[in-house]
Amino acid sequence: MHFSMMRDLIEIMSSRFFAKALHLDSAAVDKLLSFLAYLVEWEVYVAENWRQAKNEGRAEKRGRFLSESTAVGLRVTIASVLSLLDYLSQQLAYKFIMTSRLSQDPAENFFGIARQSSGCNTHPTPQQFLITVSCLSFYSLAKSVSHGNAEPDILTALLGADAAGGDDRSKQFLLDQLIADGDLCSAELALNSIEKAAPDHVACVSAKSDERLIFYVAGYVARKFLAKTSCDACKNVLLADKNDIKNLQAAQLTQLKDNGGLLYPSGFLFRFLKNLENLFTGCFSAQELHHESIMDVIWLIKSRPQDRVGCTDHAEMLTAKMVAFFITTRLHFFVKSLNRARMQKRETAKYLKLSRCT
Repeated sequence: MHFSMMRDLIEIMSSRFFAKALHLDSAAVDKLLSFLAYLVEWEVYVAENWRQAKNEGRAEKRGRFLSESTAVGLRVTIASVLSLLDYLSQQLAYKFIMTSRLSQDPAENFFGIARQSSGCNTHPTPQQFLITVSCLSFYSLAKSVSHGNAEPDILTALLGADAAGGDDRSKQFLLDQLIADGDLCSAELALNSIEKAAPDHVACVSAKSDERLIFYVAGYVARKFLAKTSCDACKNVLLADKNDIKNLQAAQLTQLKDNGGLLYPSGFLFRFLKNLENLFTGCFSAQELHHESIMDVIWLIKSRPQDRVGCTDHAEMLTAKMVAFFITTRLHFFVKSLNRARMQKRETAKYLKLSRCT
C-alpha cells in the first residue's frame, strides 16, 4: 500500500500531458487527499509505538516517520497544489493543471532581487527585507531592478493572475477599445503617439532589418513567383537587370553571393517587401510572439495602404499571394531564431551553473 501510494503521488505531481493532468473532479484529487490522511495516520502510528516502547523500557526500531522538515514540505506541497487547483478552476475557469509545470522559480527570482538590492549584504534581516520590498513597490512591481541576479524582464511574481497581462488602462487596451467603437481617427492618433514616444526600455525599441538582407530575400521571392506566373508584364515588374544596379548599396550582399544563379528584384518589388519587413519587425518589436501573432501582422498590413505588384489583371491576386508567402516565410524564420536563442540561453545557464559548482 505504501509503495503504491508513493507511485501514485509521483505520477500525479509530474503530469506532463492532458490525459494525466490534474482535474478538479478527477480521482487524482482524492488520491492526494488520501495521501495527506495517510501521513497523519502514519505519524500517529509511529508516535504511539514509540510511546509504548518507551513505557515498556525497550527500543523501538520497527518503524520511523519522515523527518519534520520533509513531512512539513510534503504536506505544504500537496496542500498548495490542491489550493491552486481549486483557485484556478473556480476563479479563473481553468480546466486542468499540468503539475510538472508548477515551479517556484518566480518566487526565487524575487527573493534574489531582494537579496541583491541590499548591496554586499546578501542575507538581509527580516526588517531589511521588508524595507527592500517597500522600496521595490515604489521602484516598480512589474520591473526587476537593474543590478539584481534576475534578468531585466517583466517580474510577474508579485502580480495577480488578472493583472499579469495588463490592466484596462494599458495602451493596447485603449487602442482595441477605440477600434471596437469604430473611432478610427482617435485610434490612429493614439497609435502615432505611441510610435513617437521615447522608449523607456530596450525591448520597446523598434527593430529594423538590413536592406541588403531584404534585397537578397526579395530575389528569392521573385524566383518563387516567376515560376507561378505566365504573364510577361508581371515578370517584368518582379525582375531588374543586374547591370543597372551595380552601384546600389542594398544589392551588395546579393552581388557578393552571386555565382551566376541569383536573381535581382526590381526596385518596386524591393520597396514593397521592405515595407512589409518594416511592418513585421515593428509589430514584433512592440509585442511578444503568441498564437494569434500572424493575425496581428495581417491586421497591421491591412491598416496601411499598400502598392500592388503585377499588371492590372493579376495585381490583386499576385499581391495577396506574395504577402501571404512573405509573412509565412518570415514568421517561420523568426520563430526559428527565437528557439535558437532560447536554446543558447539554456546552454549558457547550464554551463554557468556548472562553473559555480566546481
